[in-house]
Amino acid sequence: MIEPNRLRGLLCKGLFALTLLTMTVLSVGCPGSGDSKNDSDELLVLSASNLSAVLPEIAAAFTRDTGTRVNFSFGSSGQLSQQIIQGGRADVYISADRGFVDDVLSEGRAFEDSRKVFALVQLVMWWRDDLGTNAPDDLSDLEGEQYKRIAISNPNHAPTGIAAKAALQEVGVWDKIERRLVFGGSATQTIQFASSGNTEVAIVPKSLAVQEADGAFALVGPDLYEPLEQEAVVLKDSKIPGKATEFVEFLNSSEAEQLLSASGFEVAAVIPRD
Repeated sequence: MIEPNRLRGLLCKGLFALTLLTMTVLSVGCPGSGDSKNDSDELLVLSASNLSAVLPEIAAAFTRDTGTRVNFSFGSSGQLSQQIIQGGRADVYISADRGFVDDVLSEGRAFEDSRKVFALVQLVMWWRDDLGTNAPDDLSDLEGEQYKRIAISNPNHAPTGIAAKAALQEVGVWDKIERRLVFGGSATQTIQFASSGNTEVAIVPKSLAVQEADGAFALVGPDLYEPLEQEAVVLKDSKIPGKATEFVEFLNSSEAEQLLSASGFEVAAVIPRD
């Protein structure tokens, strides 16, 4: 199995600025709850963008149960980890790969005993319906010249991009199609390249592919890349670590697992353990 470099130590400070410019911010809570809550009662969660569709639903359920509002900033796992390491404040960090959580922990920015894997990311090839009979059956088909542009997330800082590169290398087509690759800054941007018609195919998390109405997808064999474990951890800068811990634990609740499963994740309940 090819083990791609996670680029620890190679991410430059410019990624911090890029994260601030490109990540999406979303606040979730019960209607009207902001009138009786102040900022100290709200959680800030920095999360990998492949969770952008389902996390707000999970947070809404959490808010109903606890009264605690949740704000999100979505971006690539590597960029968000650098933001934390460089002093960015948040309560919870969620990565699409455990390696970036290791980086945050090694810098003393999170609580080791709070880390929790709650889902596995599944990769797929996604294409628009109008691709018709040119739709690929598997990764090796992407060598065909009819696929003029192929989108993957940037393997320099996005776990799904690292996994996509590994899978393409494993089937022997990376070198043949590298010149046709378009790199997205995050998984969300990557699928937008294909949905807008700028690329024929995108290799993205299933959780984003199932949200697209006018397209189809095929699963990338999970044996072609290292497992992408979705992991959350409580950050030491949190002013409300108790509530942050509650949210991380809620990610393994039956309600959260149902939402994750419906969104294309393999949930923690069925993840093999050593």
